[in-house]
This record gives sequence, structure tokens and C-alpha cells, in this order.
Amino acid sequence: NSFKGNAGFGYSYKPGHTSPYILFVMAELEAETSGYLEDNYRAGGGVSGGMFIDFGENWRLQLGAEYKRFPLGHDSEYIRYDSKLRYSPHKDVDLRLEYQRFDRKDQGLFSVNIYF
Repeated sequence: NSFKGNAGFGYSYKPGHTSPYILFVMAELEAETSGYLEDNYRAGGGVSGGMFIDFGENWRLQLGAEYKRFPLGHDSEYIRYDSKLRYSPHKDVDLRLEYQRFDRKDQGLFSVNIYF
């Protein structure tokens, strides 16, 4: 089991009302407790940023990156990159293709979401 909490502040920018993209950046503090960590906890912070790009009404691409450093407790750090592509053919259905690289490990995911 682990317990995690975080807080932060962010900023987003959209160049114009009809612009197809949004840029964002966030700064965060995070603390976590777990029996799997040295000293049973870690605390630190980092930054993340990325962009959303809309390709018409039905397509959206999200690109992002995150860096976190935990100097207190279990001394560690990580870098995460991700990209997510969403296609929504109907207001109640979307298809998603996701890729994530986290600590030299790659992960892919395809999902179909139905909302009701």
C-alpha cells in the first residue's frame, strides 16, 4: 500500500480563441509513504509541461514530459514522457492510443471508452 499527495501551480496558454493548440506548464510538490521505499517515504517536487493539439472536431493529441526529484526520504528522481491520441466519433464514444516512457521502460495502451 502507498499513500500519495501532491499540490502545485500551473499556467496554460492558448494563442487565440480559434487556435488548435494549448501549451501548459506546472510546478508540483509531492509526498508519498510506502513500505517499498527506503525510510518508508519520499518527498520532493518537479515540473511538467506539454501541449494539446486539436485536429478538427474529433481528434486530439497530447504530448507531455515530467521531471520529479525526491531529495527527502527515499532519494530518487524520474523523467516521464507521454503521448496520447484520442479519436471521438460520437459524443459518447472515444478511442485512445497512448505511449509512455518512464525510467527507461516503455508502455503502450489502446482503449475504447463508452460513456453513458
